[in-house]
Amino acid sequence: MHVLIVGAGLGGLSLAQTLRKQGISYQIFERDADKNSRFQGWAIALHTIIDDIVSSMPSDMPDLKEATNHLAPLNLPAQILMYYPEQGRMGFVDSPETPLIRAERYRLREWLSTNISIQWGKRLQRVESDDSGVTVWFEDGTSAKGDMLVGADGIQSTVRQNLLHQSHDELLEVVPLANIVGQLTLTG
Repeated sequence: MHVLIVGAGLGGLSLAQTLRKQGISYQIFERDADKNSRFQGWAIALHTIIDDIVSSMPSDMPDLKEATNHLAPLNLPAQILMYYPEQGRMGFVDSPETPLIRAERYRLREWLSTNISIQWGKRLQRVESDDSGVTVWFEDGTSAKGDMLVGADGIQSTVRQNLLHQSHDELLEVVPLANIVGQLTLTG
């Protein structure tokens, strides 16, 4: 079994790590020229799935919290506040009872890249499949062949568009979403 993964974001890299742990052959391709080509976002809260994430990864991974903590080098506990319409506000502070990691997305991507060979600058052009497997072709003229293709290339997935032969506009509907972000000023 050889798995082709198009997209080296958090999802594609998580899959690559679990395949690596299981000894399953894979290749991972990313359209960005390198790891610094694009802003990765600010932070993501990890709480109820921390143990599952760590147990699904190979044992040679660095400590998740130390490697990804967006508060580093400050020695402050991670905190998060969520609002649920029926329950109101619920706050959490990192503790042994309620573990919480506020992972900086760039650092989390770096952590997930541990011992993974990412092929950068691989913009998918087309996908061909037959009884012997799947072949992906890239804009640079190269190709790769595997038994299975996983599209982890984001909301405007080129893999999905190639497999379904439909444009993103035909397939996707925008979901209204709001986000509240606070800012504070540290002094002293």
